[in-house]
Amino acid sequence: MSINTNTQLSKLSALNGMASYLGIPPLQSLSDIDRSPDFQLAEVILDEMVHEVCAHGMPCNTDYNYTLVRNVDNEIPLEAGMIAVFPEDENEKYVIERNAKLYDRDKNTSIFEQDVDCRVFWLQTYESLPAVVRKYVYVSSARRLVSRVKGDDAVLATTQLDISNAQTDFLTYTENIRSTNMIHDNCESLYAIDNNTANLGYPWY
Repeated sequence: MSINTNTQLSKLSALNGMASYLGIPPLQSLSDIDRSPDFQLAEVILDEMVHEVCAHGMPCNTDYNYTLVRNVDNEIPLEAGMIAVFPEDENEKYVIERNAKLYDRDKNTSIFEQDVDCRVFWLQTYESLPAVVRKYVYVSSARRLVSRVKGDDAVLATTQLDISNAQTDFLTYTENIRSTNMIHDNCESLYAIDNNTANLGYPWY
């Protein structure tokens, strides 16, 4: 069975589509998920994939020059929903996240003399994502679910074309909105592509 990616996907329809690869009847409501361990796993995987995609940074979940403000202790705590923050000022390139607040590795302190402008990646819900991103998350999650539960090569093969098409649409979406995409605008990926790129001290290292 091929995945239908031509409609605007709700979370329920995405979960039902994922579960169909396991031969499980669809649910009528998200409130029924607790009755089925398989649907619980599907939801975990879908939410997991949303988090992974958002962590790469996309036009729909990225703010630029977002000011993180000091508290009364002159520390800068991260706000709820922030997945990653990167200072905009090159002189602050060693400022990273530590213990849910900013930390200056160069000065070995979490105390700041001024607020810091950052590029911020935000965690989104599945249904708040653009349609093209939902499709990519959906087909990737379906493949991951099948791999974890069945490991059936024949079933996995049915998702391959959908994965390729969804990934192409996804990268085209990011390219059309900004001059770079989620691969080349991500320091980890860029470092892997060009081993001459310096480690700028971002938190995933």
